[in-house]
Amino acid sequence: MASSIVVHTDKHIFRTAYRPILTTAVDTIGDAAYLKAELERETWNNSGTWVGIGIYLNAYENFGGSQTYTFNSMGYCRELISGGVFSKYNNALTGDDIGTTFRLRVSAVRYSNTPNQPLIDDETDFAYSDIWYALPTTTNELQGLAVNNWPHTHHEIDRLVLGDNWGASDNSRNYRFSQNKATYKASTSYAANWRSSAATKAYTVNRADSRNDGIYVPVGLGSYWDEFWVFVAIMSKTGSVLGNHTFQVSKESYLHKIPCHPDPLKNYIMAHGGGAANTLVNGWGTLIAGGVTIFPFVKASSTSQVKIQRDSEGFPGSGNPTPTHVDYSEEENNGKCNRSKFVFRNTSGGYDWLNIYGTETKATSFESVLYDSIPTSGSSLHTRKTLYNNREDIFTVVSQPVDRKIGRHIEEMITSSLIWINLKLKNALNIPFNDSESRLVPIIIVPGSFDIYNTEDNISFIKFSYTFSEQITLQKG
Repeated sequence: MASSIVVHTDKHIFRTAYRPILTTAVDTIGDAAYLKAELERETWNNSGTWVGIGIYLNAYENFGGSQTYTFNSMGYCRELISGGVFSKYNNALTGDDIGTTFRLRVSAVRYSNTPNQPLIDDETDFAYSDIWYALPTTTNELQGLAVNNWPHTHHEIDRLVLGDNWGASDNSRNYRFSQNKATYKASTSYAANWRSSAATKAYTVNRADSRNDGIYVPVGLGSYWDEFWVFVAIMSKTGSVLGNHTFQVSKESYLHKIPCHPDPLKNYIMAHGGGAANTLVNGWGTLIAGGVTIFPFVKASSTSQVKIQRDSEGFPGSGNPTPTHVDYSEEENNGKCNRSKFVFRNTSGGYDWLNIYGTETKATSFESVLYDSIPTSGSSLHTRKTLYNNREDIFTVVSQPVDRKIGRHIEEMITSSLIWINLKLKNALNIPFNDSESRLVPIIIVPGSFDIYNTEDNISFIKFSYTFSEQITLQKG
């Protein structure tokens, strides 16, 4: 029997958990005291298996009647999507770890036909909402991100989705998910002059680094765009093209992560039928490539049409895609005197990395609480003893001159709520196969420590301080 509850359709695949996530339902019988909905989440992306998580939302009839009710799931979804838990080993934090797919199971709580009787919770008569994928994306009024309404607003994140986000074919421009990562003008070829890192080495990946670096791409597939593909061009250390791979990754909508570290990238290429990527890392584990250029795109299998990402500032210009180029290095500090590498959650909800070259100083603050004890004659025991010590190490980074675009990306990092620094382990033994000695250590930016100095020639100097998230543990006296 058809349900008496009709849930209005919302075709958005991806929604931001920092804007209202509204679901509208109609009670066709008209005797509901209110409608209720249980929030359900998919066990994992595209599994088709759903579980109720014990969160119920109540909705009362909208102003003006018409038996229409509106639910807002924003606050609940926000608490249930990942804060970004990095594994300490291998290539972790896939797209599945960031967002989650939700739906509502809507039913009615009705008035009794018998006077003075309690309300009837009718869970046998229910309807499901469409599903949506919630992401921790923040937006602002200067961003025109919606494509299905006018004027273009920032309440929806359609333009950050590669493909479609609202159930119809859309050929308008899609922006990179990492909106503030610096890019530089590209030509019409994919060779060395497409390197976004050529000016500063800000995005160079060192092979000894933790292997979490990646490109995050929300992919919306539906009635028109139905295949997600990746093109990878492999560059030599002198900038020539060693080879390329074009391969289909998926026919499903979710947040994809394309690894950028050479070792997991090689596995990624081979796992998706891209062939043996021996020009990237050979069979003996030697790094051959000097870098890669990566193009994610969606394809309509019924036509020859493809859709690609472009820069949110209209750069490098209409008709040209915005690729991601990553240089590789095996030199200490990428050949610089000093390097601090940071990984952080960006405003879109994905994770970026940044190398900052310059000086780093350390200052230690120390605080003690003492107590007195009874002196003992002829003893070497302390009369005044330390009850406990508090120690805080503060690290201050002063960058070398950086391009203004890199400076804006560092500003985004400073304001992120989730930041890690890449550090090499001490006394590391028995490192797991296919892993590195580096780990991502969570840090906190010291409030008020950020300074940026801009020059007239589009150059910035950046200064900020950080401390470790984990409190330093000291012995009690």
